[in-house]
Amino acid sequence: MNKLLTATLTSAFLLLGAAKASALTVLYDGSAGNFPTNQGWFSNGTGSQSFSSGGTILDTNGSSGTDFSIRTGYARTPGLAPLGVSLDANSGFNLRFDLELLNEARNSAASNNTAVDNTDDRAGLSITVISSDASKAIELGFWTDRIWAQQDGAVKADPSTTNLNPPTPISPSGTRFTQAEGAAFNTQSSVNRYDLSFLGNSYFLYVNGDYSTPLLTGRLRDYRPEAAFGGVSAIYAAPNSVFIGDNTTSARGSFRLNQVEYSPTPVPFAFNPLLGFGVIGLTRLRKIIVKRAKR
Repeated sequence: MNKLLTATLTSAFLLLGAAKASALTVLYDGSAGNFPTNQGWFSNGTGSQSFSSGGTILDTNGSSGTDFSIRTGYARTPGLAPLGVSLDANSGFNLRFDLELLNEARNSAASNNTAVDNTDDRAGLSITVISSDASKAIELGFWTDRIWAQQDGAVKADPSTTNLNPPTPISPSGTRFTQAEGAAFNTQSSVNRYDLSFLGNSYFLYVNGDYSTPLLTGRLRDYRPEAAFGGVSAIYAAPNSVFIGDNTTSARGSFRLNQVEYSPTPVPFAFNPLLGFGVIGLTRLRKIIVKRAKR
């Protein structure tokens, strides 16, 4: 009897935790047979989009196949196309992207090597997530063989210009939008599942359901100074925003997007107070039951 009651209570609490973990909100579903712009996403720019293999293909290579001037993507921002959910980094959340980078290239212009380390700091595909607190964000750049994070900082990096006047300082020694932590990964082998979680002051990127170790992790960044440039840069100061696409004229590429989902539970799964205190209560309840059974 005691074992049965314990098992029943344990199952109940685990189900409570699992319910939170499985509360997915679909933000884009390629199986519907249409584009993100048909499902609440905003897009501008001159990139071409098509539909194939259960997902949208967005191409910024231009008709010549070598055009770096095109930048476009899909965005959900409060002022344009609200997410309908709160990206609260303190309690944690997870965004899942099923996508494949088909091709990507960067130009040889100095604007690409914005810092003094001769490292490319731009990507033909970027995912930008701004939490409900705009000071907690991350932008990930995707190459065909690497995923990496954009650095933040009060001064924007520029290879040849120093400008200490508004809208924001830029300098060759600046750090904002230079390459930070990264990891080698084949992003064009197939459609990969990326789970990008925020929890506290950190982000975690898991790939293809391997939750044992994140492919990439680091601190959340504050890109808000970039919003001073206006235009598309305004997203960096817009809480609860997501962007997927090509946001630079120093790189180009194409990608297939099949699915985007939101969950209020980050990976690794955050401590759920209801579940945690429930387990503690379960332990105490079991002790009481055992004591009474011995009387």
